[in-house]
Amino acid sequence: MSTYQIVAVGTFISYIYIVLMISYFSRPAGSRNDVNLIFLETWRNSAQSRAYVVENIIMMIPFGLLLPAFFKPSRNFFCCIPLGFMFSVCLEYSQFLSKRGYMQTDDVVMNVIGTSIGYVVFLLLDFIIRPLQKNARI
Repeated sequence: MSTYQIVAVGTFISYIYIVLMISYFSRPAGSRNDVNLIFLETWRNSAQSRAYVVENIIMMIPFGLLLPAFFKPSRNFFCCIPLGFMFSVCLEYSQFLSKRGYMQTDDVVMNVIGTSIGYVVFLLLDFIIRPLQKNARI
């Protein structure tokens, strides 16, 4: 494993820890128990709700950026995005079971959008950095 991959793994683990602390462990069990499966319902409620939508997108950008950095199969769109989707669904379902968060379709959709943005950023960085690495080896 290269130094680059070790740093990516460490950063990814730290990132997952922070996401879990913010979205799960920072909330008391039994404090929230609503389910909302109406698409974009959160966006219509208030400015605060719209901020939560944007936060969900931003929260998952590192997932799409860091995962392909060390887990080569996730450099494929059809691996990275479903992994982001599964992570989001698992988080939402665990919030639902423990009543630590609202289970919302919007959260999953926005998390997948965030993962997709992170993945595109990874591809752009990879497109820029890979040729530089090849030239440095010559």
